[in-house]
Amino acid sequence: MSGSAIQVSSTNDDGDEIQNLLARLGIVTQTSSRKQIIQSTPRLLGNVENFLLVYLNSSIPDNSLLIKFRSLVNYLKIFDDVDDCIAFINNISNEKIIFIVSDALGDPVVSRIQDLQQLFAIYVLCKTAKQVDNWSTNQPKIRGIYMNINEILEQIKNAIENDEENSLTFTHTLTTANTKSEPSFLKNQLIKEILLDSDEMNEAKNELIDFCRAEYVDNIEQLTYIQQFEDEYRKENILEFFRKEKFLYKMLNKGFRIPEVDILFKLRLFIQNLHHYIISSSNNSSIKTLYRSQFVTNDELDTLKTCVDDGLIAFSNFFIASINYPEENLTSSFRNNQQEDKGEEIIFQIDVSNSNNFMSIDNQILVTFGLVTRITHIEKDKNEKTIIHLKTVSSDDRQLERIIEPMRKETRAPHPSLRIVKLFMELEQYSQAAQLGQVLLADLPNAPKDPLLALARIYHSLGTTLYEKEEYDQALDVIKKSHELYVRFLPEDAPQLSPTWNNMGSIYLRQGKTDLALEHHGKALAIQLKSPSPDLPSIISYSNNIGGVYLKLERYDEALVHFKRALQIEEQTLPTNHPELAGTYHRIGGVYFRQNNYEKALEYYDKTLEIELASLPDNHPTVAVTYHNRGTAFEGLGKLEEAVESAEKAVEQLNIFWCMDEDESYAFVLEY
Repeated sequence: MSGSAIQVSSTNDDGDEIQNLLARLGIVTQTSSRKQIIQSTPRLLGNVENFLLVYLNSSIPDNSLLIKFRSLVNYLKIFDDVDDCIAFINNISNEKIIFIVSDALGDPVVSRIQDLQQLFAIYVLCKTAKQVDNWSTNQPKIRGIYMNINEILEQIKNAIENDEENSLTFTHTLTTANTKSEPSFLKNQLIKEILLDSDEMNEAKNELIDFCRAEYVDNIEQLTYIQQFEDEYRKENILEFFRKEKFLYKMLNKGFRIPEVDILFKLRLFIQNLHHYIISSSNNSSIKTLYRSQFVTNDELDTLKTCVDDGLIAFSNFFIASINYPEENLTSSFRNNQQEDKGEEIIFQIDVSNSNNFMSIDNQILVTFGLVTRITHIEKDKNEKTIIHLKTVSSDDRQLERIIEPMRKETRAPHPSLRIVKLFMELEQYSQAAQLGQVLLADLPNAPKDPLLALARIYHSLGTTLYEKEEYDQALDVIKKSHELYVRFLPEDAPQLSPTWNNMGSIYLRQGKTDLALEHHGKALAIQLKSPSPDLPSIISYSNNIGGVYLKLERYDEALVHFKRALQIEEQTLPTNHPELAGTYHRIGGVYFRQNNYEKALEYYDKTLEIELASLPDNHPTVAVTYHNRGTAFEGLGKLEEAVESAEKAVEQLNIFWCMDEDESYAFVLEY
């Protein structure tokens, strides 16, 4: 070993201190390793429908054609460059793409995109009959080759209507007591509860209309329908506005499919009214069974089979069913888009003898959203088609309540919209939570105290999540919003504000702004030290954070002052073998090592090791870190034999760690 021995930090970084603090304050849950950030690609900005239309042609369409396009699909992208078009298509994930391409540009494009899952249909526009003959219709995504654009538009209209009518979104969960509930099932059930929650509806209609006008700007046909809705909508004529060609039908199908909660929340007035209209109009006591044909993938069918007798199936959206057994298959235009080698058409047979969740309409049955059922059995009919037998489940079903109640408690909030954000936070779907938080801040500028304070807490939690994702600029912006909301009702030195000051300090440190980091950590600490009821765990965390900044600045004496303040409190409040006490001993040992005070460093490393050996698993990697650092302290003292012995112990400990079962893991970061 050389005199410039490498020191290894026994903790990841000061971010762990923030995580500990937040866990103690009940803002996030503490874990042994950093939470996995579940990324979910948000919908294409501005698209509130399931479909988007991509048009590739060397000539730009005239305005009359653009109006026709947008009467079918609101979101339209026009390209005259092949590579730009392909790049755009490749970046789409949540929308179904209808692609119109001219014959001249089609050949180099179609072969490169035809297997993409997001591609719904391809239509080729030709100028001559000879060009039509040159195209093969064997490719399943090519729905037709035409010389007339109006023929293509008619085909697109029929394809969209068939897909919207025949697409049904469902989620599942097992009901076994020790089985973890499926997040998608929990999410959809709680979204239903929140959407139906009693809410201040005085402004809901205007909010809905403003949102729809903004999304359908310059769409002449849909803007006409929106104006009609504003002028004529009443609860009694609600079905008139739930038609295939109209904006609400299209938006609800998109909102329930993903789900897109911001869309659903903006439309909550219509959703509530339609749901209650169906329930109040349910006078079909003679109807005992409903039927619904559905194409499912092989994976979905396997999932349904696992739920027999031990699972719940919930249908997310409003849907059409029949009282007659379907003798015919789904329409060919719908089936053309399904990969039949990867799935099959099935029939849901639903026992609704104890349900009022449906109504008769135009010789069909309209079923309300969020219907929960239990699979009783699965069989084949005479044509070998799979029949899934379902029975409706009441909202107060014991198994359903047992599954939902824990998450319901975690997402309580003084405003329905805040419940949705908390729900996404609990499910670790942070992108959606952040997006909704921005929407809510715009929607609740003059809200009363309780909702705004709840939003402030949610923003604080979002900020810590963005910090973990190392998105420091955005994290700082969100934490500042939290702070701004708090100070509407609290003084700057209120103890409740110390976590926001502290977390801003941590972000500034990550940005290399050490002066600002010290200032904000210092404010957090000063607030707690002056408080008549100081929070000791917070003082420990803030002191360690300040010590960490001074350590980074090589101001070692000042670092020791703050680390020792934390140690003094820990020694009085924590058990003698507590791992956090070991962490503080290790930090102090590191400071003494950097001051070349190897005796003191070794003293604190020995205290660290004693606690770790008594409190941590044998294969815990931080024990190896401590052995390593003891070795460097022995080296500094010139005790090479002890240094080698300690280094060998570190290697031995690492060997134990790397021999762990592959399913086990620790957050283990070596910092040089």
